[in-house]
Amino acid sequence: HWVFERYQIPNEEAEAFFASMDQDTFTFEYPDYEAVRRYMYGSAAVVGRMMTRVLGYTDERAFPAAEALGYAMQWTNFLRDIQEDWDERGRVYLPQDRLAAHGLTNQAIASHEASPAFLALIQEEIPRADALYAQAEEGIQYLTHGRLGVRIAARLYQGILRELERQERNPFAGRARTSFFTKLRLAYRAWNHSSCA
Repeated sequence: HWVFERYQIPNEEAEAFFASMDQDTFTFEYPDYEAVRRYMYGSAAVVGRMMTRVLGYTDERAFPAAEALGYAMQWTNFLRDIQEDWDERGRVYLPQDRLAAHGLTNQAIASHEASPAFLALIQEEIPRADALYAQAEEGIQYLTHGRLGVRIAARLYQGILRELERQERNPFAGRARTSFFTKLRLAYRAWNHSSCA
């Protein structure tokens, strides 16, 4: 409550967050990307908005960029954690219409089947996250504080996509993660970008 008062965070952003957390208790699949995006607004985009108010900003353009980063990170999680979400929670965040477009159902996930059709679907969904990271990058400059930390976090998360590509887009081949040295390299690049900007 103190933080919300101190940084003038709208109550509706907290309500959106809790609504998405509640949704996880009864929604286990989504018909299309727009339905997933509405969920992600509360689970991730509003977190970016809240953090923007806490960190401070010099331009309102920071907010859509913060939302984009939330969407990008959440979508990265969904692509990486397909097996875990199904095995441990019975959830599928990949839109049902996208699965159907490739002749797939939830059974492909349940059986951990990395078929050519499934891998093609993942290949099509990775650029969605990359485009969101690019949109987010444009707004980091408007933060008053924490620009380097946010940029590093974005680069490290985007690095997960590159690891997923390295394991041939197969989320069943193991949890895609960046190594310690990759983290150092990406953090250095983010620092170098910030110092040159």
